[in-house]
Amino acid sequence: KDSRPVVVTNHSCNSWGHFEESALRLVVEQGKTPNELRAEVIQRAKEFVKDVETTKLSPMTNPYRYNVKVTFIVNTDKRVVVALLKSISSNKVVAKGVAKCHSEDVINEHVGKAIALGRALGKDVSEFENAVQPTKVVQGQVIAWKLDEEKVLYRVDNKTGNQFNFTEVKSNEKHRIYEYREIEKYTNIVDDTNA
Repeated sequence: KDSRPVVVTNHSCNSWGHFEESALRLVVEQGKTPNELRAEVIQRAKEFVKDVETTKLSPMTNPYRYNVKVTFIVNTDKRVVVALLKSISSNKVVAKGVAKCHSEDVINEHVGKAIALGRALGKDVSEFENAVQPTKVVQGQVIAWKLDEEKVLYRVDNKTGNQFNFTEVKSNEKHRIYEYREIEKYTNIVDDTNA
């Protein structure tokens, strides 16, 4: 068994899945599942945003030399989060950061906010940009069936063993007690903000 640590950088990503293989090796070495590692990154993203917002971003703590407040615009349909830094005195936007989720990645509002805010402040957000993708379907996630051409979205209301209850996101229609042994083979996780 190769137990050397894996260093994953933006430069190790490519279209042949090198990043995924490296990340999965790292997961195995740390003894945590991708879902567990992602949960840790999401928690750090929440803390990052909270810490920045509670510092009041005075002229001494931000590069724009204004007293600013943070406003977020979240558009899950377009998979975009925008962070606007506005001057408290004039309400003028002094900086903007944008996070756009790649179509193959799972969107998470908290990670998007951390990326957008970090970019607005000129901070390194690579930890959030390179968040491990979840591999197991759990309660609270939004999923889409791989063979569904219309890409109808379903929220996982609860999961007990292999039994799932879903709610169709747009129509709010409930789907109860469906059994799937390997649901990940047939679905894509789209959003894990509320997982």
